[in-house]
Amino acid sequence: EPKAGGDTSFVENFEFMGSDLAIKQDTSTGHDAVLWDAARVLAKFFEVAPIEWRGKKVLDLGSGCGLTGLCLATLGAQVTVTELPGKTAILAHNVAANPAEGGGSCAVRDCVWGEAGQATPWGEVTDMGDDWDFIVGSDLVYSDESTPALLQTFKGSLRAGAEIIMSMELRRK
Repeated sequence: EPKAGGDTSFVENFEFMGSDLAIKQDTSTGHDAVLWDAARVLAKFFEVAPIEWRGKKVLDLGSGCGLTGLCLATLGAQVTVTELPGKTAILAHNVAANPAEGGGSCAVRDCVWGEAGQATPWGEVTDMGDDWDFIVGSDLVYSDESTPALLQTFKGSLRAGAEIIMSMELRRK
């Protein structure tokens, strides 16, 4: 829970594979540094999914606090967690505070969605390469306006045979 006296950051422990991940959050920075239910559900899915994650290259888009990427790194995946430029401080903190114990790794990168070379209000679109086994994300489609850019990022980042795994909470009817 947030602390009294104006400090809007707090740590939530999330149990995954018998260990606790310490996930720092900050309610003052907007949507990017808060742990949403869709991330919790996706993390628990990874815990029970019959997928061999060890050694897989995973791109985690819109990582927020980094929970899903940290969980996949615990399972042995080589994960790149991403967030908009200027929004990676909490993400980087959580990656440093929760080193992968299962042989995986977790790296932090800025990522602007869209078609490569395109300019956006957040900067030029990031070329994330196309060597990913999986692209994952939770609550990525938060507005109709962001959907085309997300689809362009999928198109530019997927290799043949790669899979996308997403979770989201339905908020509108």
